[in-house]
Amino acid sequence: MRVLRLLAVSLVVASLAAPAAWAQDRARTKEVVVGLGAEPRTMLAVTIVDWTTNNMLEHIYDRLLDRDAKTFKPKHMLATEWKIVNDTTWEFKLRKGVKFHNGELFTAASVKATIDYAVDPALKSHFASNAYWGLVKEVQVVDDHTVRFITKQPWPNLVDSASLTNSLIMPAKALKELGPAKLADKPIGTGPFKFVEWRRD
Repeated sequence: MRVLRLLAVSLVVASLAAPAAWAQDRARTKEVVVGLGAEPRTMLAVTIVDWTTNNMLEHIYDRLLDRDAKTFKPKHMLATEWKIVNDTTWEFKLRKGVKFHNGELFTAASVKATIDYAVDPALKSHFASNAYWGLVKEVQVVDDHTVRFITKQPWPNLVDSASLTNSLIMPAKALKELGPAKLADKPIGTGPFKFVEWRRD
């Protein structure tokens, strides 16, 4: 029994030595490797909801709003201000000078194109349901940095959808010119990480 315990301890020690050396090599290359248990289902925003996919997408794309880590209250991300104009209208002021990874400017048209895509009945996306964006009647571009959400009924928690992965904003021009299929393989966002390649499996 004692021999087995010593063998078990030596195996644990041996297994710890290799990752430590490997981690030091990674530290020198300034590379971070994250292992996940599954492939993402797509790289296209506002298309699908699952943990693996969203975990990758929310690093490539930005949302309209974020959440304060301590208070959980909404705070700015791509939107700098937001207000309720009337019972069925929300207005968002957008950050200026933001560019997508392909150089395209982030504007109100980007927000409109993303939400229009999400609620398109032809796509039969769950994002078109009332739990996500289904209560949006229309997205209006006021100017390049102001967008309004016109809702079918009063929707006080629209701000919640704006702060979740429901609102990962895509580039309007690229969405139109490249199409969703190409963006699903090679996403273009404004987030902190730029997509390079997807080597499946």
